[in-house]
Amino acid sequence: MLASGDTLHGVNLRVTGRAGSTHVSATIAPLRDGGGEIVGAICSLLRQPDQQLQSDFEDFFTHASVPMHLVGADGRILRANRAELELLGYSPEEYIGRHIATFHADQAALDEILCRLHAGERLEQFPARLRARDGTVKEVLISSSPRFVAGRFSNTRCVTTDVTEQRRLDREARESERLLHELMNALPVAIYTTDADGRITFFNEASAQFAGRRPALGDMWCVTWKLFHPDGRPLPHDQCRWR
Repeated sequence: MLASGDTLHGVNLRVTGRAGSTHVSATIAPLRDGGGEIVGAICSLLRQPDQQLQSDFEDFFTHASVPMHLVGADGRILRANRAELELLGYSPEEYIGRHIATFHADQAALDEILCRLHAGERLEQFPARLRARDGTVKEVLISSSPRFVAGRFSNTRCVTTDVTEQRRLDREARESERLLHELMNALPVAIYTTDADGRITFFNEASAQFAGRRPALGDMWCVTWKLFHPDGRPLPHDQCRWR
């Protein structure tokens, strides 16, 4: 075929070199002299992906314990692994091929994610909320990196971390702390707390009235003006560890 002047594309070859052999895809074009006669050939080689390596990658992506998915330039989900599908409860047919906006409960967050990725920015642990098949909303952190081909946005590679339970526990802890502070504020006795360095982290109204002044959170503070030694002697302010 080369003798006829045709250029050959996608010729599969096996090339052996010092590092071993590998499969390549070749493009072979005829080389002509000034009179148009074929005097040789120009050959370009493109290394084909190692089949075993490709197989290992496919297995890693499919069976990884971390939820992962790929999103195309049009916002549609190109691929999703088993962990991603199990996290949200969808079958591959219900999830892959649909627009990512279908599953995001916070449109503003999604808009920011896509805008930053299209601008070439890599995202680390970006907070988002995803709709699961059972109607619940999963609170997640998304790490994603964009892929560009020939200078144009091609797709994103995303890793999803489920933090729903951790966020629930955080909210419960904050609510418990709020209720505790309300209780301490209602008590008629002076109560205040500090960190290990003696900086005030909480005080109730009774403690401010007892001390005769109102501190700012983070101040070095102790109520030394009205503290005494066990024998009744006043405790000097300069003897207080957290003055």
